[in-house]
Amino acid sequence: MKLPKVKKWLSYGILMVVLTIAVAGMTTVKNNKYLSNESALALKDLNSEYDMVITEDLLNDHSSSRLMASLLQANILTSSEEAPVNQGLIVTFKENENGILLVQPTENLSEDELKKIADNYEEIIPEANFEVDQNIIGANSLENYVSVSIIENPVLREQMEKEIEKNSIEVAVIDSGIQKNHKQFEDVNVSVNLQANLLYGGEDVADDVGHGTHVAGIIAENAPEAVIKPYKIVDQNGGRLSHVIKAVNLAIEDEVEVINMSFGVMENSYALENIIKRAEEEGIIVVAAAGNFGSDQDFFPAVYDGTIAVGGVYDNGRKMRSSNYGDWVDVAAYGYRVNSSVPNDRYGYKDGTSQSTAFVSAEIAQLMIENPKLNSEEIMELLQGNKKVRSGEFVGLPIISGSTPK
Repeated sequence: MKLPKVKKWLSYGILMVVLTIAVAGMTTVKNNKYLSNESALALKDLNSEYDMVITEDLLNDHSSSRLMASLLQANILTSSEEAPVNQGLIVTFKENENGILLVQPTENLSEDELKKIADNYEEIIPEANFEVDQNIIGANSLENYVSVSIIENPVLREQMEKEIEKNSIEVAVIDSGIQKNHKQFEDVNVSVNLQANLLYGGEDVADDVGHGTHVAGIIAENAPEAVIKPYKIVDQNGGRLSHVIKAVNLAIEDEVEVINMSFGVMENSYALENIIKRAEEEGIIVVAAAGNFGSDQDFFPAVYDGTIAVGGVYDNGRKMRSSNYGDWVDVAAYGYRVNSSVPNDRYGYKDGTSQSTAFVSAEIAQLMIENPKLNSEEIMELLQGNKKVRSGEFVGLPIISGSTPK
C-alpha cells in the first residue's frame, strides 16, 4: 500500500488546515471535540514511545479534515520521511463519528504486539477505541482464489462508461476489483469512482485476484439494469480493514442503494460496525457473506444487525458443508459450482457464500429497480416469499436463486 509522505501532505494541506481551524473557531459544531488536552498529550507521548505515526483520517481527505486540523492544532502530528505501510491501529472516537484514524508503526509488529499496544492506548485515552487493523478474509478463503492476468482494452473504456439514469439502482461491489471490459459487462452500466482503488488511490480497479469479477458477473447477470460500482479493497497481497472502512464510506458518499460484501474479518470491529450503521441510516442495504468455515462462529460484518447475512446452500436446498451458520444468518442462496466471469475474458466455477451473497444482492437490486422506495424491512418481507429451507441449520430461511452467465 503506497501512502503519501506525511511531510508532503502537511505542507500541501497547511492552507486548508488553517482555514478549517478558522471556520471551526467561528462555528459551533456538535461533537467538535475529539480529545481532551490531557488525552491529546498522552496520544503524542504514546506515539513517540511506540514509534507510531498517524497516517490517515479514513473518512476524510487529509487537507480538509477537521480531525486532522484538530490534531495539528494540538501538536500531535509528527512528521516522517515516509508514511509507514505496516499493519497498525484503527482509532475510532466514541463520541464523535466524524473521523477515524489510522495509526501505523514505523517498524513491522506482530498482531499480538499491536493488541498489547492498543490495550495500552485505550487504557490511557478514554475518548477513543483502538483496534488492530485486521486482515481481510475472503468468504471463500484467499488461498482458493485463482490469480489470472488482466487484459485491459483502453479503446473499450469509453464504450463501457455508459450514461447512468437518475433512477438506476447502484450496487457497490467492494471486493478485488473488476475487469470492466469483460464481455459479461457489455450490456451493463459500470461506474467507477475516481478514488475507487482504496489500496493505492486512483480509479484503476483491475482485478488481479479474480474474485470481484466473478461476484460482479453474477450480479450483472441477474440484475442487468443495475449499475455496478466496483471498489478495490484487496489484491494478491491481501487487504486490510482500513481499506474496507474507506470503501464503505466512499460508497455512502456515492449514494449507492446496495453494498455487496463477499468477505469479512474474524474479530468484532467497533469501526466496522459504526460505518455499517451509518450506511444503514442512509437507507443502504448491506448484504454480507456468512463465511466458509463450516461453523457457527461469528463472521463480521455479516453478524451485525445492520446487514443481511447470507449462507450458502446446494441446489437441493441443503446447507453447503462449508457455509457458516447461526441464528444471525438471514437468508440462504445457491453457492455451489457457480459459473461466472473471471479476468482475461474467461468464465469459471467458484463455490462459496461469496457467490451466494451476489445472488442476494442481485435479487434486492431487482426488487428496488421495480420499487426504489423499498426499505430493508420491506425487502426482507419480500424475500420471505421464496421457497424455504426444509431442514438443517438453515431451516425456514428463504432460498434465493438466479441465473448464471452462459
